[in-house]
Amino acid sequence: DNCGAGGLTVTNNAPAVFPIGTTTVVWTVRDAANNVATASHTVTILDTQAPTVTAPANIVTGNDPGICGKSLTNVVLGSPVLSDNCGTGALVVTNNAPANFPIGTTTVVWTVRDAANNTTTASQTVTINDTQAPTIVAPSNITLANEAGLCGRSKSLVNLGTPSTSDNCAVTVLSNNAPNVFPRGTTIVTWTAMDAKGNFSTATHSVTINDTEPPSIQAPPTVTVNAAAGMCGRSG
Repeated sequence: DNCGAGGLTVTNNAPAVFPIGTTTVVWTVRDAANNVATASHTVTILDTQAPTVTAPANIVTGNDPGICGKSLTNVVLGSPVLSDNCGTGALVVTNNAPANFPIGTTTVVWTVRDAANNTTTASQTVTINDTQAPTIVAPSNITLANEAGLCGRSKSLVNLGTPSTSDNCAVTVLSNNAPNVFPRGTTIVTWTAMDAKGNFSTATHSVTINDTEPPSIQAPPTVTVNAAAGMCGRSG
């Protein structure tokens, strides 16, 4: 000041707390004669603090009927718990959940981004169990004659056929309890269809073996003997 700095009064309008972003601070200088001059500068506060996020609880659920998995629309993921130094109003929350969850465990990553582009992630797992058993329809019932010389028929000579099967994922094991030799009469054959998760269904059909082979017989040799004494013949 032309009269020296000793009588100057200096003030500014700085706030008690600077918000995120840029604030202009105006400095005011007043001399003893009440002459005033001002000057300004800016104070920029950067938000460098990332939000916090806690993912929803892990989920375990069964598959959708007829699907080897579960649609996202049928899985309630829940909502993460959020906080941020600037409040949660401007936070953007996304996740990478697929449209369809396959059988097994999928990790869902939640991402939270604030207005300053600070991000934080948290994850939860979604486990889809295959609880749907396969379907199975047994072949038609079978009726056959016995194998020559056997009171039955070998399994190798019986065409059991193939069941009709289906599963929401895949049938991995198809088996039956047919014996090595089917005896005369009716045997119930049970077929089992099983998927990779051990779900199974059964169906049965019958195998009937008819004995169509007559017995064999050979008469004794011809016998010639004399009549018994006093008899016109001979006791048997």
